Amino acid sequence: MSVANVLFDVLAPVAALVVLGALAGRPLGIDVTTLSRMSFYVLGPAFVFVVLADAELAGGVVLRLVLAALAGMVAAVAIVGVWARAANAPYEVMAASMM
Repeated sequence: MSVANVLFDVLAPVAALVVLGALAGRPLGIDVTTLSRMSFYVLGPAFVFVVLADAELAGGVVLRLVLAALAGMVAAVAIVGVWARAANAPYEVMAASMM
């Protein structure tokens, strides 16, 4: 995959969405926080899903990707757990941080 392919296939649609949001945001009175949350929780995972669904990957590669993702999640939860206990955070704060 060349640099030009990466620029046009990956970055161009993202840049187009950013420009569209910047142009439409002010006249429509759209809240920036709402857009940020939507892009983080909805559009980002949807984009990753579409890219991975269209990719032609061998079974071993898919298994390694899934295991790496799970390992990253487990590590993040463990780090937050250690941090919350060290900071004497209430249970609710620890549980919310792990989500």
